[in-house]
Amino acid sequence: MSQAFAVIREAMKKKGMVAIGRLVMSTRERVCAIEIEEDGLVLTTLRTAEEVRTLDEIGHSDLPKPDSQMLDIAEKIVAQQSGEFDASEFNDRYEDALRDLIE
Repeated sequence: MSQAFAVIREAMKKKGMVAIGRLVMSTRERVCAIEIEEDGLVLTTLRTAEEVRTLDEIGHSDLPKPDSQMLDIAEKIVAQQSGEFDASEFNDRYEDALRDLIE
């Protein structure tokens, strides 16, 4: 890590702060947050106010109360399917298909 990043990271850590910035990604400017994670920095893109809608704008769905037996079954399925997340197990299928098409 360069000296400049090390100094900024330590100052942020000392103050308990998160940096807010801007970057261009996919020909679009994005707002981002830069947080300290262990010995590094993590960048997360954020949504702008125009991209966030309130619940009133979306509307509330009137879901029925779940049947207790069905809920028990669903909880067992969730428990069986739960596990550690490994990002290496996922790939961009669209990009893979596009690359295959180009080749």
